Amino acid sequence: MHAASPSLPSEVALGLVSAEDRLSLLFDPGSAEFEGSDALRLASGLVHGRPVLALADAGASDPAALRQRAAFYRRAADEGSALVEFLDCPPLTGAAGVEGLAAMDACLTARAAFKGRGLSITALSGAALGPMALSAGLADLVAMHRGAGFWSLGGADLARRLGHEDDPQAAYGAADLHGAGTGLAAFAAADDVRLVLELRRLLSLTRPRAAVLAGPDEAFTTLLPLDPFDGWDSVVLIALVADEGESLALWPEYGTALACHLARIGGQPVGLLASNPAQNGGALDAAACRKARRFVEFLTGQGLPFVMLLDTPGSLPGQAEEAAGALAEAAELRRALTGLRQPPVALVLRRAQGIAALALGLGDARTRLIAWPGARIGLGGGSEGPVAPRPTPQSQTKRALIAALSGQDPLQR
Repeated sequence: MHAASPSLPSEVALGLVSAEDRLSLLFDPGSAEFEGSDALRLASGLVHGRPVLALADAGASDPAALRQRAAFYRRAADEGSALVEFLDCPPLTGAAGVEGLAAMDACLTARAAFKGRGLSITALSGAALGPMALSAGLADLVAMHRGAGFWSLGGADLARRLGHEDDPQAAYGAADLHGAGTGLAAFAAADDVRLVLELRRLLSLTRPRAAVLAGPDEAFTTLLPLDPFDGWDSVVLIALVADEGESLALWPEYGTALACHLARIGGQPVGLLASNPAQNGGALDAAACRKARRFVEFLTGQGLPFVMLLDTPGSLPGQAEEAAGALAEAAELRRALTGLRQPPVALVLRRAQGIAALALGLGDARTRLIAWPGARIGLGGGSEGPVAPRPTPQSQTKRALIAALSGQDPLQR
């Protein structure tokens, strides 16, 4: 049984809250233990019953606070706990000198060494500037406060010169840039409370729940448009495939030809990737490949299964995509798939063809392949390519996915 989300004090219903409040909201009620200093608050406890270590900036940092942070990173690595950090800290000044440089380097070294030891999330409730911006970049996932979150290597002085102090929505370093522009922010929230609750939800979705049985569902049969070349939005498909209410979109504003969700299917946590034919007709561009590669690398690090829901005619052609490195991004996506700990599951709805089919590993014998009636899979594009053999009835889609995740579904070749 999972602990309920903590009640929210009315005085923190909107806007920014203190470091202590962020940590209190994150943990299950009564489970957290606190320690730390005036500059850095530390806590350990449970989030939906899962052991988590968390830290939050409470004031200006100094070499001593950085050494304390590095020690906390090492503790999280030793314990194998999930790690959540709330960054809201001005950078060290030049007055810190060699001592500050050494302390920051030790902090980054410990942060990098945590990679692969557990789930690591950085939430930018405020500024991560200069050296601390590098620490955020070492997390598995980054979330941002949409108004106050600010992430830049330029430092506080440069940020002020570019207008951040007067305009928290400035494009330079803000959540809008890192959500839709760079794709470095996995998601953003309008205020601190919503940000913390989304972190709780994310931590919950990486843990299994009781198995959920799936019966026939006729809603799948009316999902696709009649015209095979019409675009359609994958939001409804994701809602049908995921257990009710059990999905969270990552990087929703970036690489929108693909959607990436943490979800549960039949009670099992999975990474769910879906074509979005409403964008580029589902054709993969450089940004979508980059987003998918980041997602696959995240799932590999967490040992989560990978499920693909595909309707793509191939890769997006054009000089702009060539200049954006689309070929290299597609190759890097294919390379990332080789690191998955479990065979991926792929459901082809209408088509999965060309470079996109290769980049997504559909030619790999490990891939557990499912297809709807009439789906075309191969190297051709458009309406070319053979129809997949032994199709799965649309109404049996979720049942087939659950079976494939357990290794029971035969490969469809």
